Amino acid sequence: VERCTRYRLTNAKGSACGRCMKTCPLNKVVDADGALLIRIAHWLGIKATKLKPLLVPLASWLDDLWGYGKRNPAKKWWFDHDLVKGVAVAARGTNGRDINPQRKVDPSRHKIAYYPAASMPPPDEPGPVALDRKTALAMQNLLETPEQARQRAARKGAIPLHYIPTPPRNQRPG
Repeated sequence: VERCTRYRLTNAKGSACGRCMKTCPLNKVVDADGALLIRIAHWLGIKATKLKPLLVPLASWLDDLWGYGKRNPAKKWWFDHDLVKGVAVAARGTNGRDINPQRKVDPSRHKIAYYPAASMPPPDEPGPVALDRKTALAMQNLLETPEQARQRAARKGAIPLHYIPTPPRNQRPG
């Protein structure tokens, strides 16, 4: 989320692109007039949750096969702005790339910043709170795999402290 937000809000040619929403095969608009297959897939996603490990890769593959996920300028819902000296102005250009389904991604080359619940600002914080990406990158070592979490839960292990949200400021001890 942080990476996307920074891309959308701070980079020229990136203001509120919405690419993630428009290209995700699991984020299709479902209505009574929609394609029957999309309506069935949506129903299965809600009602047959145990099938999701099978359905998600299938949905992604079909989405790419059928060419969904391409931008549709007629359905653009965001404004393209650049921030110049703190003032929003019309963008000089926009990032017009579509996704490339053939692109191979090497997960080992991607840095993931992890902002655990304990590092979030208190819910009653009145102003903005700066993010510390370097600390968040180091926090990725705290992540449990789903299997590790299941094992911890099975042995009734304590919830890691970094999973506990920051309390409101008026509820902090001392």
